[in-house]
Amino acid sequence: MMIKKYFSAKYIGIIIFILIFANSCSTLNTKEVENLKDKKFYLQNFKYSEKGINKKTAFEIIEKFPTDRILQIISHKYSIIIDSSDFEEFIISENSPMLKTKGMLFDIAYIWENSNKHDNIIEIEYINYFSDSYKTDTDKEFVISVKAGGKTVDTFMGKIIDKIPALISIAKSMDYARVDEKNDDLYLNKITKGTVSLISSNLKEKKKIAKKNSKEKIIQDIKNYLESISPDEKKKFRDEIIKFLYTTVE
Repeated sequence: MMIKKYFSAKYIGIIIFILIFANSCSTLNTKEVENLKDKKFYLQNFKYSEKGINKKTAFEIIEKFPTDRILQIISHKYSIIIDSSDFEEFIISENSPMLKTKGMLFDIAYIWENSNKHDNIIEIEYINYFSDSYKTDTDKEFVISVKAGGKTVDTFMGKIIDKIPALISIAKSMDYARVDEKNDDLYLNKITKGTVSLISSNLKEKKKIAKKNSKEKIIQDIKNYLESISPDEKKKFRDEIIKFLYTTVE
């Protein structure tokens, strides 16, 4: 019995050592991050998990997540540049069908992925699920990974508690806190004492402009088309548009 215990403890120790060693080989230390030649990173993917919703609802939740501000904190923490333009375009265009889904009997995960693969990346996962103890309550968790050249720079994870803004919980996991409780624009790094001013990306305003430009383009395209067809074709086109509007607009 003692021999079994000895070997069990020995093997467990070996396994733990191997895991720690393997993890250390795939993780960059602070100095290596500071010395990176390429300091440009990209938001590579955003995964949202919840049961019983559709792509449109998932999109609305992803849109409200403080992604732009989280990326600004990460950028400040590691002195890197983060490109999230692909993600912004996805939000501005309201392209919810672009979300990929995962699940067997029903969808439980909704995933946005960058159109290009990059070496230096940020990955965000946001999970919202019913807790086992209180079926009416939900547990919200996040996992944010920063990777450079296939190696992990850092991973932040934790819970998002109801009534506490998600940004505060996530910033705390990164050692950042609000300088002023009434101001969500200035955060302090509790270790280096450096501060970062969070600038809004104004996605709502960009969406308004995009919609206006899209509307103007559609009108101009119709004008150009009408100028290229005969009077009889114009009447036919008019009837087709009216029929289309009556059958598609509620």
